[in-house]
Amino acid sequence: MVDLDRCPQPKPPYDPFADKKLTCWEMRRYRDRIFTDNVDLGWPSQLNIDIDWSCKENLGSLPFLRRLDELTKTIRSDGSPRCTGTIVRYHWASYNFSLLEAGFAPERLLDKRALIQKFADAELQPTDAAVSDYFERWSYESLYNFDLYQAYMVEIAKATPMLTRHYQRNFKYPEQKARSLASLAIDIYVRFAAGSFPRVSVAETSRLLGIARPARGSLDDLEALFDLDPGEDDLRMALNVALLLQRPPAHLTLLVDRVGSLDYGDESALFFALRNHRNVRFLLDRGAKIDYQNGFGKTPLFYAIGFNDRPLVELLLGRGADVNHRYVSSDKKDKFDCRYDIEHTARTPLMHAAQHADVAMLQLLLRRGARLHEVDGLGDNATAYALRADRQPNVAYLKGLGLVSPDLERQIMSDKVARKCLEEGTRRGLKDKEYDRFFAACYEAGKPN
Repeated sequence: MVDLDRCPQPKPPYDPFADKKLTCWEMRRYRDRIFTDNVDLGWPSQLNIDIDWSCKENLGSLPFLRRLDELTKTIRSDGSPRCTGTIVRYHWASYNFSLLEAGFAPERLLDKRALIQKFADAELQPTDAAVSDYFERWSYESLYNFDLYQAYMVEIAKATPMLTRHYQRNFKYPEQKARSLASLAIDIYVRFAAGSFPRVSVAETSRLLGIARPARGSLDDLEALFDLDPGEDDLRMALNVALLLQRPPAHLTLLVDRVGSLDYGDESALFFALRNHRNVRFLLDRGAKIDYQNGFGKTPLFYAIGFNDRPLVELLLGRGADVNHRYVSSDKKDKFDCRYDIEHTARTPLMHAAQHADVAMLQLLLRRGARLHEVDGLGDNATAYALRADRQPNVAYLKGLGLVSPDLERQIMSDKVARKCLEEGTRRGLKDKEYDRFFAACYEAGKPN
């Protein structure tokens, strides 16, 4: 009689998920089992699996795609964690895992595309054309959006051929297939940036683009738009687009004569003109309010400072812009406003310059009456803004004027020492108590007094 207990037993198939970790080696060795239709997007976060995101195959690790990823996250702009919930975290997990999958198993992109098309046919997900139109419409909503959109389109044009060559080189795909897969991978970024939008908005988006696009054309195109008898809101949109596109005065005159007041919406016509000094003068001459503020109190002057455009700042100040205008104050709104994701209320143009501009801009504002010693709603002065932005020339200049922020400076220096010690401990391959002892000694030796 055979003793079954003494017979060699077959080993169970290797389970890459058994220890709740996915290493780069496992994803290379078992990619057909890890990247599969049997799991939903975002599943690693649901199963609490620890993933090594540093794998060189991950699209998120490729240097030539980092700028596209940064812009995607900026456009997506889900805001502070205190303003978001579980569904947002799930979307981010899905996005990151999709980039991982597109790096290890790019042919899976074909299956994903088929699924997207199936959902689009069933009107459960937007088509590519709807996403493209929505993205264009979004770009016309503000100068900030428009600048981001232009930069994004440039980055896509740069990244797509580089990703095509990456797929050719690493997967030996023929050029046409590699180009097709690269376009599908870039679509991961685009759809995440665009976010979700209601299906009922698709028709309205198409209508609004029909109003906006004549602003790109000739005077005859604009006249044809007027024949459609557009409403005031539609005319304002057409004017905003014409300003974003820096159209000549003749085009702007046709629109301005029909919109009535130039002071409308969250950001008025003047905001949309700020990339063109001639058009700024044109609107101011036609009565645009110089200190019109958006929902959190930002005026055109703040944008001009953020551009580090000193001639524009001089122009606005010369026309009466308030050099000490503040963002909304804590006594008017909650300390943190989820709509705008602003924690530091009561910010001044000088603080904005300390964070975004240069010493020459600071000197200009102070020359024109900016108050040096103002603090924001959390008690931070202009030097604190320069410190957080790591603008050392601004820090040195403001400290030279006697404006210091010692507590924050010590905290920032302490954080830098801690980060340096953490990185060095990791570089040395230290673990557990050995790592803790090294970090404690390293930090003690380097911490600020």
